[in-house]
Amino acid sequence: MNIFSISKRAALIAALFFTPNLFAASTETYRDLIEKAYNLSLQKDRTQAISILLGALKRETRTGAQKELSTALEQVAKVIYSEKVQQLYELGMSLKSTDPATALGKFQEANRLEPENLSIEMESMRLQMGQKDCSAVSAKLKAENEMVKFIEELRLLKAQALVCGGDFDEYRLLKNGQDFKKGPLSAFWQIVEVEYLFKTGAFPKAKEMAQNVQKQAPSYPESSYWLWKLDAELKQSASKSGEKYLALCKGLSIRQFRDYSLDPALCRRTTEVETFLKKNNNSEL
Repeated sequence: MNIFSISKRAALIAALFFTPNLFAASTETYRDLIEKAYNLSLQKDRTQAISILLGALKRETRTGAQKELSTALEQVAKVIYSEKVQQLYELGMSLKSTDPATALGKFQEANRLEPENLSIEMESMRLQMGQKDCSAVSAKLKAENEMVKFIEELRLLKAQALVCGGDFDEYRLLKNGQDFKKGPLSAFWQIVEVEYLFKTGAFPKAKEMAQNVQKQAPSYPESSYWLWKLDAELKQSASKSGEKYLALCKGLSIRQFRDYSLDPALCRRTTEVETFLKKNNNSEL
């Protein structure tokens, strides 16, 4: 009898029965992993919690399980741990429409106190995009590539940055399979597509989609902005759409601003429209 073979077999059996959690790890369900991630999050170990959920998502093939894991990933990535950071976040949100530069400073301060917080990082990136710094946002999102696949809000932000920066090839790859007309973020996805269609010269198709958004979300100003741009490009009367855009922006409540704040360009182009209307009105006198 081969004594070496017996020794190897004995060592293997010992390893199987005495290595901690070896069998537990192999029998963990995706819900066990979600619970583990939430427990790590409660201990403020966001990095490890995200790693566990991303690993589970890469292995999981069932649609329902993927949805639960993606929801957990978004919650863990976005949760704010400290009261100080929550205060900075809320202050930044309240300043977004009136003082974007100060708002960005508040988000950056919050990010230093609580790095890797997706809520804060995304708001900072939206403000950067509002200041036309789209390339910096695209570069940043390359580091978040794994989560982009599983968190729709982050995927939307990347799409906005790509179209804003004119990176249409990557945008087409990103939007592949995306249903623009379904889901709670559909109005935002359609506006990204409208901007893409406008920039690539597909004006009639862009106008049809912008009109659809206007019906779907009447108080969302950006459909009126793009209808104004499209009417002007198509040499049609653009004043009505321009006036509607300005009126919607002026009448936007704080709650509505928060609801539509996933759009980095929200009501940031009023000067452009005002200048056009003033020039157009003077030419008619």
